[in-house]
Amino acid sequence: MWILRTMHENIVNQQGLSFVSVQAAKSLEEKLKAAGVPYEVHIYPGNAHAFMNRSPEGVKRRKSMGMADEDKASAQLAWSRFESWMKRYLSA
Repeated sequence: MWILRTMHENIVNQQGLSFVSVQAAKSLEEKLKAAGVPYEVHIYPGNAHAFMNRSPEGVKRRKSMGMADEDKASAQLAWSRFESWMKRYLSA
Protein backbone atom coordinates (compact mmCIF):
# COMPACT_ATOMS: atom_id res chain seq x y z
CA MET A 1 0.00 0.00 0.00
CA TRP A 2 2.91 2.37 0.60
CA ILE A 3 3.63 2.38 -3.14
CA LEU A 4 0.13 3.67 -3.85
CA ARG A 5 0.67 6.43 -1.31
CA THR A 6 3.87 7.61 -2.96
CA MET A 7 3.10 7.37 -6.65
CA HIS A 8 0.76 9.12 -9.00
CA GLU A 9 -1.71 6.93 -10.84
CA ASN A 10 -2.95 7.48 -14.36
CA ILE A 11 -5.50 4.93 -15.42
CA VAL A 12 -6.53 4.66 -19.01
CA ASN A 13 -9.57 2.45 -19.23
CA GLN A 14 -12.18 1.65 -21.82
CA GLN A 15 -15.78 0.63 -21.49
CA GLY A 16 -17.08 -2.71 -22.63
CA LEU A 17 -14.03 -4.96 -22.51
CA SER A 18 -13.07 -7.93 -20.42
CA PHE A 19 -9.44 -6.96 -19.83
CA VAL A 20 -10.16 -4.35 -17.16
CA SER A 21 -13.71 -3.57 -16.20
CA VAL A 22 -15.03 -0.09 -15.57
CA GLN A 23 -16.11 -1.33 -12.14
CA ALA A 24 -12.52 -2.38 -11.36
CA ALA A 25 -11.25 1.07 -12.38
CA LYS A 26 -13.85 2.76 -10.21
CA SER A 27 -12.97 0.48 -7.29
CA LEU A 28 -9.29 1.40 -7.64
CA GLU A 29 -10.27 5.06 -7.90
CA GLU A 30 -12.07 4.86 -4.54
CA LYS A 31 -9.03 3.22 -2.92
CA LEU A 32 -6.66 5.85 -4.30
CA LYS A 33 -9.00 8.62 -3.19
CA ALA A 34 -9.22 7.15 0.33
CA ALA A 35 -5.41 6.88 0.46
CA GLY A 36 -5.02 10.53 -0.56
CA VAL A 37 -3.07 9.61 -3.68
CA PRO A 38 -3.17 11.98 -6.67
CA TYR A 39 -4.78 10.09 -9.55
CA GLU A 40 -6.74 10.44 -12.74
CA VAL A 41 -9.38 8.06 -14.05
CA HIS A 42 -10.82 8.61 -17.50
CA ILE A 43 -13.45 6.34 -19.03
CA TYR A 44 -13.74 6.38 -22.82
CA PRO A 45 -17.24 5.08 -23.67
CA GLY A 46 -17.53 2.86 -26.72
CA ASN A 47 -13.80 2.29 -27.09
CA ALA A 48 -12.03 -1.05 -27.07
CA HIS A 49 -8.76 -2.11 -25.49
CA ALA A 50 -5.72 -0.37 -27.02
CA PHE A 51 -7.87 2.30 -28.65
CA MET A 52 -4.93 4.71 -28.43
CA ASN A 53 -2.76 2.45 -30.63
CA ARG A 54 -3.32 3.84 -34.12
CA SER A 55 -0.47 1.91 -35.72
CA PRO A 56 -1.37 -0.35 -38.65
CA GLU A 57 -0.58 -3.40 -36.50
CA GLY A 58 -2.74 -2.09 -33.65
CA VAL A 59 -5.69 -1.44 -35.96
CA LYS A 60 -5.27 -4.87 -37.58
CA ARG A 61 -5.08 -6.60 -34.20
CA ARG A 62 -8.22 -4.86 -32.86
CA LYS A 63 -10.15 -5.77 -36.00
CA SER A 64 -9.01 -9.41 -35.79
CA MET A 65 -10.36 -9.51 -32.23
CA GLY A 66 -13.71 -8.04 -33.28
CA MET A 67 -13.13 -4.75 -31.45
CA ALA A 68 -14.56 -1.41 -32.53
CA ASP A 69 -12.81 0.81 -35.06
CA GLU A 70 -10.71 3.55 -33.58
CA ASP A 71 -12.34 6.70 -32.32
CA LYS A 72 -9.80 9.34 -33.34
CA ALA A 73 -11.28 12.05 -31.10
CA SER A 74 -11.10 9.81 -28.02
CA ALA A 75 -7.58 8.67 -28.90
CA GLN A 76 -6.40 12.28 -29.31
CA LEU A 77 -8.00 13.26 -26.00
CA ALA A 78 -6.45 10.26 -24.23
CA TRP A 79 -2.99 11.01 -25.64
CA SER A 80 -3.33 14.67 -24.65
CA ARG A 81 -4.27 13.68 -21.09
CA PHE A 82 -1.44 11.14 -20.95
CA GLU A 83 1.16 13.66 -22.14
CA SER A 84 -0.12 16.26 -19.68
CA TRP A 85 0.11 13.76 -16.83
CA MET A 86 3.65 12.74 -17.81
CA LYS A 87 4.78 16.37 -17.94
CA ARG A 88 3.12 17.20 -14.64
CA TYR A 89 4.54 14.31 -12.63
CA LEU A 90 7.69 13.18 -14.43
CA SER A 91 9.32 16.31 -15.85
CA ALA A 92 12.55 17.40 -14.26
